Amino acid sequence: MTLEEVVQAQGHENVTGEHASTLEVTSDDFLTPAGDCILAIEADRVPADFDDEFVAACQDTDATITATIEAGDHTVTCDRDRPSRPVLRERPEPRPADQ
Repeated sequence: MTLEEVVQAQGHENVTGEHASTLEVTSDDFLTPAGDCILAIEADRVPADFDDEFVAACQDTDATITATIEAGDHTVTCDRDRPSRPVLRERPEPRPADQ
């Protein structure tokens, strides 16, 4: 079974992505340079908004959780098979059926 939650957020000039083990998307509308794990601000949803079934699935130690992050023309996908060095790929041009 595949469950999905989508969160829309904004970039910020202080995004560094330098934290070694954590990434965060915040609903806050600001970011200081100390927030080196924060990738985006002004998220339109927070975990409390997620479907209970999704949260329960995330609590399963056998679950595979995949995060896809899109910014501009780039897409990064991370999961337990690609945990530490995600590959940054150019986002492909949409096919006519996708538009």
